[in-house]
Amino acid sequence: MVSQMVRRIRSRGYELDANVTVPGSTVLRYLEHLRWESARDPSSPLGKLFQDGYRTVVRAQQLEIEDHIGLDVDLDVSLELGHVGRASMEMLHEVVRVSDGKCVARGVVTAVYLNPSGRPHSIPQEIRDLSVREERTTLAVPLVEQATADAWSRRFVVMPSDLDLFQHVNHARYLDYFDDTRRLAAADRAYGKSSEKAGGPLFRASLDYRGQAVGADDLTMSTWLLAGTGEAMGFELRKDDEVLTRCRLEVRG
Repeated sequence: MVSQMVRRIRSRGYELDANVTVPGSTVLRYLEHLRWESARDPSSPLGKLFQDGYRTVVRAQQLEIEDHIGLDVDLDVSLELGHVGRASMEMLHEVVRVSDGKCVARGVVTAVYLNPSGRPHSIPQEIRDLSVREERTTLAVPLVEQATADAWSRRFVVMPSDLDLFQHVNHARYLDYFDDTRRLAAADRAYGKSSEKAGGPLFRASLDYRGQAVGADDLTMSTWLLAGTGEAMGFELRKDDEVLTRCRLEVRG
């Protein structure tokens, strides 16, 4: 029995951003589509994770974009199980362009397995046996530092349209928040002499989810240039004194 699932999708015009490419947040939604498919497909062994009220919640994500995705591009999106801990697991994704077989994006989603009461639950052995990697996978370096005292900040309120069916901000929407902040800060020269480069195409993203934002939350987003990188930025999203999410973004040098 193999753990890999593959679905073919085609990029659509309404998904394109101002640069006429599929943005990183939409790529994350492509990956989420595979996880929904695994939950709904009775032939998928991973679907057993979502039976009888059991579910998973995204704890962290890594994304690497190797090439732009434009309009009407056929893509094969895959999902397989990577490193498995006691109650956490890595879901490994690839997005392959059908026309030339090139992998245009990769993702690693770290999810926590929850029982019907919403508490972490040990992952069944039959699921563990599907793992294709014993070691953790690193595509994007996680953010380890806190916001600097002189970080550029903005405040905003969570809109009703930001919420998903679980009544909280969807995991991919956070990347919209971070990427919007990056572009606004770069336009304001907040990254100093690196500001022009900081506004370039997104290459890698690492997101660490610590809490959830819900409708009408008043949030503060801070961003700063990571020392010694020149092309990587840190982000911190807070509700009052609580850190909800941290993120590290890289652009192409």
